[in-house]
Amino acid sequence: MLKALSCPLDEDLAPLAQFLRSRGVVHRIAEERGEQVIWVVDEASAQIVRSLYEQGVDSLPVRSVSFCFVVFRRARPARRRSSGVRPTD
Repeated sequence: MLKALSCPLDEDLAPLAQFLRSRGVVHRIAEERGEQVIWVVDEASAQIVRSLYEQGVDSLPVRSVSFCFVVFRRARPARRRSSGVRPTD
């Protein structure tokens, strides 16, 4: 991964991370040597991150995310019931 940006620890990067995630920009934010570091996969993504950061993290449009939980149940195999009578040929 490529280091796109470093910024102070006390800066809230949550809006930027949410915006990048909503746009499909693969990134990681890590703490290194007393700073937050944003890592991306390529130079094009790094330029996007730098440009957005320069515009201001608080000015980013944030879409609300709704979650849908779906529960899948494993189908049980049908059990044969024995009637005690065997079919005859």
